[in-house]
Amino acid sequence: MSLLKLVIKNSFLYAIPTVLTRGINFFSALLYTLFLTPAEYGSFEIYVLTVSILAIIITLDISSAVGRLFSESNEKEKKLIFNTAFYAILFFGVFITLAINEYLLIYIFKEINYSLALMAVLNIFVYAIYYFLKMQFRWSFQETKYIFVVTSTSSLMILIAALGLIFYEQSIEVVIFANLCAHIYGVVVSIILHRKLFAPIFEFRYFKILITFSTPLIPAALIAVSLMFVDRIMIDYYMGIDSVGVYSLGVRFSGLALICYIGVDLSMSPILYSSHKNKEAKLMLARIFRIFIFIAPIAIGSILFFTNSYFMVFEKQEFIKIKDFLMPLILASLITQSHLFFPGLWIAKKTYIFFILSLSAFFINIILNYFWINLYGLQGAGFSSLVSYLFLTIVNGILSQIYYPVDHSFKKIFTYSFFSITVTYLFFYLVDKTEIASIIIGYFALLLYVISIAYFLNIINLSDFRKFKATIKSKFNT
Repeated sequence: MSLLKLVIKNSFLYAIPTVLTRGINFFSALLYTLFLTPAEYGSFEIYVLTVSILAIIITLDISSAVGRLFSESNEKEKKLIFNTAFYAILFFGVFITLAINEYLLIYIFKEINYSLALMAVLNIFVYAIYYFLKMQFRWSFQETKYIFVVTSTSSLMILIAALGLIFYEQSIEVVIFANLCAHIYGVVVSIILHRKLFAPIFEFRYFKILITFSTPLIPAALIAVSLMFVDRIMIDYYMGIDSVGVYSLGVRFSGLALICYIGVDLSMSPILYSSHKNKEAKLMLARIFRIFIFIAPIAIGSILFFTNSYFMVFEKQEFIKIKDFLMPLILASLITQSHLFFPGLWIAKKTYIFFILSLSAFFINIILNYFWINLYGLQGAGFSSLVSYLFLTIVNGILSQIYYPVDHSFKKIFTYSFFSITVTYLFFYLVDKTEIASIIIGYFALLLYVISIAYFLNIINLSDFRKFKATIKSKFNT
């Protein structure tokens, strides 16, 4: 099987949990905004980002190193690598979790009680273990198990939260309790499914290798999460926690754009790590990147169409301001994962360079937020994120091409992106839209325009669709 077909096949599998979990996360945000105030929702979003940051610290981002080494190891070595990483994470997890004090939680929640503090801290530790175990399904090419664990965990989370908010209490404690229960379930199920990998072994030699690879990625990963974190901290400082809730809902809306990766972000890395020396790998990267570029403007138009329709029907005045800054957030969301198509620094094991780039983007974001939040409010924060991610993506792409050059046809891609995104912006922000019927007609006109431009510039062609259709058909037959 060619690498392109393998990526499409695995992406098709990973698209199931990707669409479901991101859809669940999005609708959970709508659910939370029905029962929580903007201030409560803002506190919850800051807590979620705090959990993400602490999970990276607890796991030392060892999962990335495990993924890199798994492709080059035999079965015995894989078992040693997995157990060494798992026990290291357990040790650091317990140590860091015990070190978390109440001041961090008081800063997040402003008013806190003992039960909330206990649940919040415990959830941080459990999520870190869950994250490592679920990623292991990817490195082991166990796509169906990954689908089951991620989908069932996300479904259980939203189910418990919905029941608790409707029938028990409309508070942030219910939401965090739902997160904790779902993550405990995810850990238990993952351990059962990984049971053949577990053994009471720890190899310092592999621990050193894992740490050597992952150490530069830890600060880079922290900075990557902090890029999403810093704007909300500064919004809280300058505009208040209510504005954090509004901005966070905008981030959730924009996060729907990540669905256009349709599982490629989960399937491609393991395949590329094991096959990057194959000449076909570069052709595969170029073709998948063109497909992504083709889909991106359609995703932007679809989210803007949904947002306009949603607020026209429900008229949620507390959150309606997200329409003013949604476009830059959507573009930023699309850019965040684009490093997948420029893997040169990872393949060349130059991860320290990506750390320097991430750190630079982080400081750019802080500086721009300082000026633009004061001048333009939430819209300034959205454009700060966009500029920061653009810088990180462009410089990483240039350096990646040095270590692992891929023919991406940048001139055609830039022309297509410019014209398609510009027309989408002009329609949704400058054209007066007062009826859903006019929005629907304009939306389908935009789709026709985008497809025509893509075909004219040969961003996408009939052969791509035929190959994609044939691969999906064979997968269904299987």
